[in-house]
Amino acid sequence: MAYNHDYGTHFWKFWLPDFPALIWLVMSVMPILFFQTFIHEGSHVLTYISDNRGVDYLAPFPHESINTVTGARNTLNGAAGATTPTADTANIATPQFLAIGLLIALSLFLWLIPYVWSMNSRTVRLLFRAWYLGLCFDLLWNTAGKLIFLNSPGNDWNRYQAVQGYSNGEMFAFSLLILLIPLTYFAWGHFSAWHRDPPESDTFMGNFWQGFWDYRWAALVYFVLSLTAIIFSFTVDDPAINKDHWVFQIAVAFQIIYLVFYVVYFIMSFFFPRSSSSS
Repeated sequence: MAYNHDYGTHFWKFWLPDFPALIWLVMSVMPILFFQTFIHEGSHVLTYISDNRGVDYLAPFPHESINTVTGARNTLNGAAGATTPTADTANIATPQFLAIGLLIALSLFLWLIPYVWSMNSRTVRLLFRAWYLGLCFDLLWNTAGKLIFLNSPGNDWNRYQAVQGYSNGEMFAFSLLILLIPLTYFAWGHFSAWHRDPPESDTFMGNFWQGFWDYRWAALVYFVLSLTAIIFSFTVDDPAINKDHWVFQIAVAFQIIYLVFYVVYFIMSFFFPRSSSSS
């Protein structure tokens, strides 16, 4: 497709360039959920280690978390348990600050790198697009609640506020600044060279089947992530993890469904034509 300077075209060609890209963005949900949750909870683990608190478990999968002392229950995207629980420290919000850094770095990468690297692979574009969405969701899920003054004792951002002694107004202002980070896409997204020589079809439904089979290596990457998520789900256990809850069961079921799809797709992709930009 010829390079088009229209703002709306840039927006849609980044997120939904054609129908196969839309399908594969949907098929990215479960592996990216695991991947970003692993990064989030893994950063908690690193802080526990740096504080010499030890690590009981790393559970980067959705489940109901049970406070073994108070009995309080909370449905989380994931959790990490310290061997020696202590009062919350300033680094309780490590995942949020890490997500801020990663999102800024990824935004700069997607803005500037396409000027020197064409990124003409559907797989490469999908992986970056999906991770960008995953980072935005993780960051805003944990911080944007302050914009409407939602308070949850188990939320990292609220615990960070309590430790630092910030007022709701101060946290509102800080959270608003964080919200501006993903919103910068509407500026740099227009000027990025991402839109030059795209591998996707000129029209949304054009050349559907050939485009659909262009994601062989994305299927392989997602297979590894979903398989790892399933292994974590069945092997990590702790009294604080309730695996009888529907959140856990549905998440595992979907990871298995996605995994089967990736296996079938990867095998079948060898029998269907793909475009020259599908590396």
